[in-house]
Amino acid sequence: MNEVNEYPTDRYEDLMDFVSFDGFDFSTSTYRRDELEILQPQLMAIGYFDIEWLPGETDSWGPLSRVCKAKIHKNGEVETVWFIYG
Repeated sequence: MNEVNEYPTDRYEDLMDFVSFDGFDFSTSTYRRDELEILQPQLMAIGYFDIEWLPGETDSWGPLSRVCKAKIHKNGEVETVWFIYG
């Protein structure tokens, strides 16, 4: 059975449209490290902050997708953006 967390799926942006996954290892043993060392610095470089990595859809083998919640200053306000990859 697949588990789905309750995030605003109608507001997801495809993370691969914003950052490069070069060097990212999609294995279940290193993806969390790679999120912090490869993806997060790229998001920060383009203005995102308060970045959180969250589980997306999973099955008995592990994660099928991952969710990223981040904030950015836009038009004088702070906007929350939801990304997905996997």
